[in-house]
Amino acid sequence: MTIRLVEMAAGKVNYAASATGFFCDVAMGYGRDMTMRWLGIGVLATLLLIAGCSDEFGNRLSGFDTDELTDEGAVELNGRALLQDQDNHSYIRVKLADLSISMLTNSDGEYQLPTELSEGEWKLEASYPYYHSASLNFETDEGRPTKPLSDMVLEPSVHFSVSTNKSTIALGESMTVTLTVSNPSTHEVTLSSTTTPMEAFALWKDGKVAYGGLYPGDTDIPMELELLPGDTRYIEFDWTLDDPSLPSGEYRLFAALTSNVTHPEYFDTSPELTDFNWSLYRKLESVTITVR
Repeated sequence: MTIRLVEMAAGKVNYAASATGFFCDVAMGYGRDMTMRWLGIGVLATLLLIAGCSDEFGNRLSGFDTDELTDEGAVELNGRALLQDQDNHSYIRVKLADLSISMLTNSDGEYQLPTELSEGEWKLEASYPYYHSASLNFETDEGRPTKPLSDMVLEPSVHFSVSTNKSTIALGESMTVTLTVSNPSTHEVTLSSTTTPMEAFALWKDGKVAYGGLYPGDTDIPMELELLPGDTRYIEFDWTLDDPSLPSGEYRLFAALTSNVTHPEYFDTSPELTDFNWSLYRKLESVTITVR
């Protein structure tokens, strides 16, 4: 695959050493549209030993199905984190900063706080790839928030659009894919990857990846892309269809720049983290192509 950076606007691409941390998340029965099982603070130590997995930042995860909630008054613990201009809000990470506990949202952006929080002030932080993080401060009394939790709305930091020079491709033929990357926000944005290339694309069919994947390359050279407010880049790459096993039919083609330094679990190829990565396909734009 040949990659060309067609246009460079203000800002720059940096190749430099950088460090990253990888989250260790446990799939404990949650599906793609399921939030995390609530943790009782009173038995937190025991539950964390059962979970048996934490990342270098101390985040602990376990899963829960919102349909299974039976705790009386649990509605007081429910909140929402939403992606601006999106219909699907799944897999937003909501972190209870003071306890280093993470929760994941379902497709409606819903999450639930741990029960029996001690009285005082707390802070929530919500994050998702290609969006600015959002936060919320709240107070608790008798283990419950003193008022309903406000929605946290994450504004887009990077927008991707993709186009191709033709809509049909056959085995042995090539196609030029153009990825447009823009910063719609009023803040400078940096995308960082531990390896190159950052550019990635995939074909999606019948609810799963059929070819490629939104993962960074395997060349051990860190890469960084800086985007100033209003900045736009155009990146072209040529793809030759060389897989005879790819069935004919229509596919949705996705392309993006990976950013596994700030959001490692969303760009990790580990099978247990597939749902994190596949949540991206429900939010990114695509173009339809036909394989003959």
